[in-house]
Amino acid sequence: MALGFVTISSWAGPLGKALSGAAEKNAAFGSARLAAENAEDRLRAARASVFLPTLDLDSLHGFQGARPDDGAGPWRSSLELRLSQNFYDNGQAWTELANSRRRSERAAIDRDLAREDFAFRVWRAWIAWRLAESRLRIQRTQRDLVDRQFRQLQDQYRQGFKTRRDFLRIDAELKRSDLDLRASEDALALARAELGVLGLDELEGLALPLEGMIERDLVVPSDVATLPELRRLALDEEIARAAASQAKRSLWPRLSLEGTTAYGLYGYLGNAAPIADLDRWTWSLGLGARWTLFDGGRLASGADIAAREWERGRLARVEAERLHAARLETLARDQARVRAAIGVREQIRRIETEGFAVVQADYVEGKVDYLNLVQALGARIAAETAFEEAVKNYLELQGEARRYGGGLYAWMLEK
Repeated sequence: MALGFVTISSWAGPLGKALSGAAEKNAAFGSARLAAENAEDRLRAARASVFLPTLDLDSLHGFQGARPDDGAGPWRSSLELRLSQNFYDNGQAWTELANSRRRSERAAIDRDLAREDFAFRVWRAWIAWRLAESRLRIQRTQRDLVDRQFRQLQDQYRQGFKTRRDFLRIDAELKRSDLDLRASEDALALARAELGVLGLDELEGLALPLEGMIERDLVVPSDVATLPELRRLALDEEIARAAASQAKRSLWPRLSLEGTTAYGLYGYLGNAAPIADLDRWTWSLGLGARWTLFDGGRLASGADIAAREWERGRLARVEAERLHAARLETLARDQARVRAAIGVREQIRRIETEGFAVVQADYVEGKVDYLNLVQALGARIAAETAFEEAVKNYLELQGEARRYGGGLYAWMLEK
């Protein structure tokens, strides 16, 4: 399995396969992936500029002239094969190589974060869709029950066994159920539309139970330095530090060491001399030095700017560490709170479900009226809704915790 290129193996679950297919079509992730490939190519180029020589084939053909005539003739020609190597350039090539390596790593982090952000969006949209389906099912159950009671009471009202007040109550309850049902249908349509926007058009096989996704022993990351966002900022700071160091070195004499060897033919156009008289083998090894004594302060300003950019990067990293540490602490606290709430809500749901069963049996035996039955049903639905809301909140926190650690996409692939 290659997560960076959204390739999955046969063990991926239905949700994972849908996520992988949608990620292939996601523009943000695709752009980040291309940027990572570009950064890797730039790293290879920087590595080649440090360790490998350059081989060039040069040719020149044309006319020439001089006053007074030097006897060289009107034709100018040369064909030269040159091998050159820059052994030292005041550290610029090595600095660029180190920063290219950091940029490549940073681009890979950007790619992974884009993938994680997309997976988190899909995760939240999928939770909303499953929750909307469950609530629609509950609202249909409630509406069917109220409708049956309405029809029964309507007949009794027409026969004079029920008062108009009783009829108006059940009529209002039925209208409220219709409104709730329409709202649930709209919520489901919106959830489906959001999944469609994200590229999950086919939802068959994705109706997995929400409760089955809960990881009660999931640990929120505690070391902020390991978070992808902080590693990215640390790389930015290192890039700025290297650039500041290079800018500072430019204020002093700059040394360079370059070697060249070449073999060529010269002046062969219009020349009947044999090739052995026209070819030449040359080589050179030169140590250069340059010290800019005056440039109007441009180099000094560049060094100051680079130093300030380095400090800006350090401050950004320190501030991000503080904010992410606070968020992780809040996330861990919220997870513990919602995890406890799920247990309580589950107990309440069980109690209300059993209570509704008792009231329903009493209603069949004529011990309670329809209002008691509707109230018991409402309490059961409220308990079910509250439980599912707690599950939704926990799953969203769970997804955020996994996204923080950079493992949400890989985890979802298995579902």
